[in-house]
Amino acid sequence: MPTTEPFNMEHVERLRNHMLLSVPQFCQLIGVSKMTYSRWLRGAVPRKDVNDKLRRAMRKLLAVVQEEQYPTPEVHRMSRGERFNNLLELLKKHH
Repeated sequence: MPTTEPFNMEHVERLRNHMLLSVPQFCQLIGVSKMTYSRWLRGAVPRKDVNDKLRRAMRKLLAVVQEEQYPTPEVHRMSRGERFNNLLELLKKHH
């Protein structure tokens, strides 16, 4: 059952940075606008449906970090676009 507790955005930002994602890339992954994401960083609480969507996305991203040891040294050498495309491919495996 989905939780109603909002995400700790400090943890979300830590994961976003660890995965070498820009804010626009991260927003694309979770399906929200940069404006919405900025409001969350300033303390706004996501709606329940969006919070649940964020929670699912975070679980998938954490699975990629843990199971794929993401980001690998090869990923660090990729351009931003290449890294994002590589991550999208890995996420397909973790549906």
